[in-house]
This record gives sequence, C-alpha cells and structure tokens, in this order.
Amino acid sequence: MKKIILGLSLLVSCSFAATLQETQAQCAKNKTVACYNLGVMHLNGMGVEKNTEKALEYFTKACKRGDVASCTNIGDIHLSSGDPILAAHYYLNGCDRGDANSCKKVGNIYYGENIVFKRDLPKSQYYYKAACDLGDENGCNLYNVIK
Repeated sequence: MKKIILGLSLLVSCSFAATLQETQAQCAKNKTVACYNLGVMHLNGMGVEKNTEKALEYFTKACKRGDVASCTNIGDIHLSSGDPILAAHYYLNGCDRGDANSCKKVGNIYYGENIVFKRDLPKSQYYYKAACDLGDENGCNLYNVIK
C-alpha cells in the first residue's frame, strides 16, 4: 500500500513539475492567464515556495496585459505590506477597467483613516457607488450606509 501511495505521489509531483514548466512557458509567451496562475501559486505557496516578490512579478505581467484580478492582487499585496499609495494605484487601475471589487477597495481606502489618506467620505461614497453600479452587493451596502 505504501508503494502505491509513494508511486502516486511521485506521479503527481512529476505531473505538477511538467505543468509548472508549461505554465511558465505560456507566461513567457504572453499568455495572461498563465502569468496570473503563476502569481497565485507563488503568493500562496501552491506547489512552489511561497514568494511574494515572484507573485508580484507575475501579477504585474498579467496586470499590464489587462488582467484586473492581477491588478487587484498587487494592490492587496501592497496594502498588506503597509503601502496604501501603491495599493490605491493598482485598485484604481482595476476600477477604471470596470472591476467592482477594485472600486470597493478604493472606497475602503478613502473610508478608513490611515497615515497617508485622511477619511474622505465623498470619494469613498463615489467608489462604493461605482462598485454597486458594477454589481457588487457589498459595495451597494457600504454606499447606502454612508450616503
């Protein structure tokens, strides 16, 4: 039984390594979804060593190619590392491309008070409304709370 499990583990491991190499090759060929997937893998340590810098590298490639989820992930990484200015830049990028989640996160930055941004309810309301208009129910709820 142990041999079967070990054999299956080896098979999955080899298969994953081939998939990782293929995904890296696809990203190198400007396949946006491959770059996004590599970013997620490195951010979460899925089959690779967890590496935020590598995640940022892959998310940046995908964001530059128009993937709004990658832009939002970059914003999340910068916000969690204490850089709300860079976070807002990437969230605005996503919001400008019609991503409701990014709009809501810009609203959150303006609603919360921190070292860089003072609370700005009109701007917060604007971005929550944008998120709501794009179909984000939580954005609608937040908009209704502060309007």
